[in-house]
Amino acid sequence: MSSLIIQGWFDFDNIYDRAIADAQPGDTLIEIGVWKGASLCYLASRAKAANKDLCVIGIDNWTHVDWDGYNSIMHRDRQAGEMRSPLQQCQDNLTAAGVRDFVRLIQSDSIAAAELFDDKSIRFIFVDDTHNSPHIEKELRAWLPKIIPGAWIAGHDYPGNIEEGVRAVFGSDVKQDRTSWTANV
Repeated sequence: MSSLIIQGWFDFDNIYDRAIADAQPGDTLIEIGVWKGASLCYLASRAKAANKDLCVIGIDNWTHVDWDGYNSIMHRDRQAGEMRSPLQQCQDNLTAAGVRDFVRLIQSDSIAAAELFDDKSIRFIFVDDTHNSPHIEKELRAWLPKIIPGAWIAGHDYPGNIEEGVRAVFGSDVKQDRTSWTANV
């Protein structure tokens, strides 16, 4: 996978490495906000190599209407001849990384997707989709019951437009690492 270059924003490999190290055999690890799969390819590749029979799930609605920058990127892609949707690019990138069969993709709003999982069934969740405080607060409240007690949750683009929503749920228990955040559950 080292030669695969995927457009995206990924500077939290240390968080994914920790999540995999902490995971028990058979655990579920979820990435919310996948875009074209840069970070999901990393997570899946590392999880597969850990040989712990981990379940890796990527959740995204792949409509990308919440930030004008997505439209700009997709417009540039089209001008350059890229006609695949971000979902198709993600699937193709997972295939190129050799992990397509190792990852389950769910096309859904993240809050609605939380209903697909039992309470206390997920070891790790990384949140990086809609970047506004009201949404992130609702999202975290939907997903928190799903996390195994003693596990943790993390996300990207912090501080920023999501900080208030993260702090509304976790208060001062949030730890910042570069542009990402983590919180124990």
